[in-house]
Amino acid sequence: RRGTFADFYTEIGKNQVARGHFRGKTGLTGFDFVRANLYRKYGPNWSTRIGDIVHQRLSHWGFNTIGLWSAPEFTAMKRTPYVDWIFYWPPTIEGQSKHTKKMIDMWDPRFEQNLSKAARKLDKLKDDPWLIGVFVDNELAWQSADAFLSTVLTAPPNQAAKVRLIEILREKYENIDALNRAWNTAHASWESLARSRRLPPLDHAQADARDFYTLSADRYYKTVRDIVKHRAPDLLYLGSRLNREFPIPARAAAKYCDVVSYNLYRDVVADFAIAGHVDKPILIGEWHFGAGDRGVFGRGLVHAEDQADRAAKYQRYAESALQNPQIVGIHWFQYMDEITSGRPLDDENHQIGFVTTVDTPYRAITEASREVGYRLYATRNGQ
Repeated sequence: RRGTFADFYTEIGKNQVARGHFRGKTGLTGFDFVRANLYRKYGPNWSTRIGDIVHQRLSHWGFNTIGLWSAPEFTAMKRTPYVDWIFYWPPTIEGQSKHTKKMIDMWDPRFEQNLSKAARKLDKLKDDPWLIGVFVDNELAWQSADAFLSTVLTAPPNQAAKVRLIEILREKYENIDALNRAWNTAHASWESLARSRRLPPLDHAQADARDFYTLSADRYYKTVRDIVKHRAPDLLYLGSRLNREFPIPARAAAKYCDVVSYNLYRDVVADFAIAGHVDKPILIGEWHFGAGDRGVFGRGLVHAEDQADRAAKYQRYAESALQNPQIVGIHWFQYMDEITSGRPLDDENHQIGFVTTVDTPYRAITEASREVGYRLYATRNGQ
């Protein structure tokens, strides 16, 4: 690790690897190919030059904001409006779930405590005129009401969500026998229900599942909204970036968020609406198209045939968003291709950038972006 490129090596903790070949392994070292390539291209002063280049490119390509996950050294330059997020470690529900990600336990006091501490960062950001708003969390493990109830019921007896669920059931049902009759179960007592981690049949519990799911989603978004607004009352709360439509959480998000955010990997979004057609602004936090004709091997979550097709799909998606009066922004994921060997988090190596890993722009998609961006407001105004 000596010599010209020594600074581009970094230690990778096992918590930084969510899945893939290196999950759970320790003593890992990574090499930052992207920054090393920028060094090769721009020389020793690459880190000061690249910021100007990025902002110039974004403006030239018709962009007027910077999306989430962007490098703070670029957003700190105060040249393009940007969004940010609050990172924290929430408690999770330790029950059975088909989802690979654990759901936050919004009934655990540590949820509010940990988020409140992390939200202190807003004290420094709240008056920044370049900051549009903040997200909290990303693609939470919302499922169906039945699946949520299943996860809670199979959690340990001291799980806060399970404790709250049983409190609600005891308030509703006169005794455990009444619950058994309603659910067609055979629990000996409330205590045995709490201790049980076996999933009972839920065919007759759907009404209670829906009620508790609705209450939990409401609690989550209200708690986050209150914490954000306490620190930064004039800053937009942009939600949690839902990755599916999820009617119950979406309606709760619309109730408390200033803008409801979705990550929508699809072909068009002209007809997309919040469940129940709630009249609330929508921000798309992620979308992209990738092709396999150039660059790295991965083709992204939504595929194109080649670079020309990728540009055409980009333009179609962006214009469909402009046709949707509720959509107030769309943030492409991401600026640069992922490296061939895959990002440390999960081995993902998609060709989804506006530039290659050696910082060469893809001409077709940048031209498409410029065409959409330069007539953005005229298109939105029906001109």
